Amino acid sequence: MNEIAIMATGYKKEELFKKNFKDFIHKDHLNRVIEHNVAELKRNSNETYIEFPIITKEGNELWLGQQIIFKVDPVTKKFSGSQAICRDISERVKAEIKLNSYYDDLKTNYQLKQDILSAKTIEALAGTVLHNLIRIAKSTQFITLNFITGDNFLKIFYIDAINKKITHTTQPLNASIKETIEKITKQDYHHFTTKEDILLLYMLDQPKFAKSGLIHEFRDNDQIIGFIGLYTDFHFDFSTSDTHYISDIINYVKSYYIEFEKNKIIERKNKEIEAYSTQLEVANENLETRNKFQKFIIQSTSFDDLNNNILKELIFDTEHVKTFSFNYISLDNKELKSYFINKNNTFTFERTIKLTPQLLETIQSWQSGILFDWRDEDIEIYKVLQELQQPITNIKCTLLACIKPKLINSGFVGVFSLKQNIYSNYDLTTVQEIANVLQVALNQFENKQLIDQKNDEIAAQNKNLAILNEAQNKLINNIKVEDVFEDLLDLLFNKLNNIERASILKFDFDKKIGQLHHISQNRREMRYKDLPFDQIFILTSFLSEGIYDVTDYDLKVNMIEDEKKWYYSGIRSAYALPIYINNKLYASINLFSNIPGNFNEIKATVNQIISSTQLIIDQLINKEIINEKNKNISANINYAKRIQDAFLPNEDALRRVFPKSFALLLQRDALGGDFYWVKEFNSYSLLAVGDCTGHGVSGALLSILATTYLNTIIDKWQNFKPGIIMDLLSNSIYNSFHQKNTDADVNDGLDISFCTYNKADRTLLFSGAMHTIYINRNGEIIEHKANRKPIGVENKHLKANYDTLFIQLELNDKIYLLSDGVIDQFSSITEKRLGNKRFKEILLELEVIPLKERKRKVQSAINNWRANANQTDDICIVSFEVD
Repeated sequence: MNEIAIMATGYKKEELFKKNFKDFIHKDHLNRVIEHNVAELKRNSNETYIEFPIITKEGNELWLGQQIIFKVDPVTKKFSGSQAICRDISERVKAEIKLNSYYDDLKTNYQLKQDILSAKTIEALAGTVLHNLIRIAKSTQFITLNFITGDNFLKIFYIDAINKKITHTTQPLNASIKETIEKITKQDYHHFTTKEDILLLYMLDQPKFAKSGLIHEFRDNDQIIGFIGLYTDFHFDFSTSDTHYISDIINYVKSYYIEFEKNKIIERKNKEIEAYSTQLEVANENLETRNKFQKFIIQSTSFDDLNNNILKELIFDTEHVKTFSFNYISLDNKELKSYFINKNNTFTFERTIKLTPQLLETIQSWQSGILFDWRDEDIEIYKVLQELQQPITNIKCTLLACIKPKLINSGFVGVFSLKQNIYSNYDLTTVQEIANVLQVALNQFENKQLIDQKNDEIAAQNKNLAILNEAQNKLINNIKVEDVFEDLLDLLFNKLNNIERASILKFDFDKKIGQLHHISQNRREMRYKDLPFDQIFILTSFLSEGIYDVTDYDLKVNMIEDEKKWYYSGIRSAYALPIYINNKLYASINLFSNIPGNFNEIKATVNQIISSTQLIIDQLINKEIINEKNKNISANINYAKRIQDAFLPNEDALRRVFPKSFALLLQRDALGGDFYWVKEFNSYSLLAVGDCTGHGVSGALLSILATTYLNTIIDKWQNFKPGIIMDLLSNSIYNSFHQKNTDADVNDGLDISFCTYNKADRTLLFSGAMHTIYINRNGEIIEHKANRKPIGVENKHLKANYDTLFIQLELNDKIYLLSDGVIDQFSSITEKRLGNKRFKEILLELEVIPLKERKRKVQSAINNWRANANQTDDICIVSFEVD
């Protein structure tokens, strides 16, 4: 116990002596510490290291890293005591906890994204988002998720922190509500303190009494499509992590909701098409069940022709019938059109009667039925039939079948007979079927016109989609902007109808010229030329209106001279759209036709092609910039590598000092922080292997600094004792980083092993920082560990931090110095580190391997271990054999 222990634990010196060390250890870790030490004693370990928390006098938790050296009685060979050195590792433990928390947050965020994107409904999406937000944003009392639906409604989902239950409401979205949403989402943080704020919340059905909140909207093409609100009853500012997390969720929700709304529109359209198709299928099925009437529908070229054919067939195939009539109402001009055929005639005739509102209402209210011999209840119907000029003279019985497609009658079929009581309900059903067939036929003729119209529209849409798909597939494979321009012009010119001329203008605002790529019907090959800005008349339209669109030059007034030139050359319509890159006018697509209004039906397709082209060009430009930067970076790295190679020795320099030696240096990147250093001075051979902080450029620079200091120290101090050299190197590195940098968090330095070898008496002096030296002596691996203190730490009291170990080597001993990169190498097969034990097994295998093959054998063993895994760290292994 010392002053540091007193400061750390909070106890006085006399209190510490009264306590056992076990009294300080956190109870949850006490058994682990005891079991660890007992196990180490059973293994006859000389020393061990363990980390655990203790409880200070104030009850705080303090994490310690304890290095224990066991004392053994030299006579009895039994454990006689121990000496322990502790250091405070609380900050590191906190950092690990924080890092683990960060990784947990990443996993949570990733899982949330998957849950959001896999939601099948808006309700499922809202449940996932709100439950996660209420769990993460612990200071929040209420959360709302608000969507603006495609049918102009505001759909609001709520959750509160108490019962975690989700409810939702829907309100119509009018102009006032839209304006309110714009106001409430105008800034990310909003404290709701004024009456106006509370009124805004009230209008949007948000929590009414929140005093502080976070509003975050999500948009599609600058249009608000929803927002998230987090509210509390306290004046509280949300943390940065809250806002970052919510921003991530906003992006996920936005992506999902935009896709969801698109799918809803597609689904609705599909349902409409499906319903329409179903109606046609039902109509066709009904027609198939009425086989005896099918031929008339097939053979008839018009509705009048159909009526004549059916009436003629019926009048000659039916007994006791004097007259058939088919009557339908034209609601457009309020008329009743009647078709008649008599038994005595072989032809039909027509009659048209103007309907009064009362007469129209009466007909539309009729029900199908059988009328017998002027019964009292049928008198009113007969009066109407008479007014409609139906053939009812001397008629004893009438069948009346109404055509009722939509609840109200649109006409009727009349069967008039001179005989009484000859019709049954079966006959009425048959006549009703005739009425239904006529109605179906009427619908079919009308639907055929609609279908032809729809088919024309679908054919046009399919053609436009095919053009769009071809454009995307063709343009996306280009690697240069000029190739995109040529392919785009070729596509537009050959796939769109009636294109007289197509061109692309690429604007150079520095030189004030436009680079024109154009093709026309007169000259099909691509041509190029430069135009000064004052000759580009459509440029003004782009800068002022954003588009150039002329449906018909014949109708355009005040044409400028350039437009007149187009007009006189036969151009009648034009459509030009700009391409913007990084919000700057980059180019324009210009289409001209000799047909007025030629672009009216294809503007949407052209716009989509331009949008795709804009994205492709943007990607190509960015790719070109990135490639150029990567090229410069690669060149700089290669040059830096040449500089580093010039500072560090090669294997030839190593063999001049240690004839039986090899060096394996595998940097993880082009540059690295691992290095070896060799020098011969007088009768001593000096060798070091270092592992600098970081990788790549930073590690390489530090390695150059370290080797420079080593050379300076040897030349200046003429001292070859490794421990002293390590202290001098550590102070030099520390002073380099702190001379102009007062940042207390600078932890740059290196781990290193250093040895001084005397060939005359085969003695080796070794010192190191965090490294171990391995000696293979007759098939036995001997390890000597270095001090557990890296080079570059502060040495306030100028005390010796690095020990010098004397080692007597023997003939044929094989010495290995290495960085920790080989020990830490990860395997893709076992998913474990190589580790110290496996590395020593590799060293044992080298015992019988000739010197020339050892380097290759070591590298092969490392490669076999890591398999498909990436190299974990820089690797440096240097070995020499005693001769």
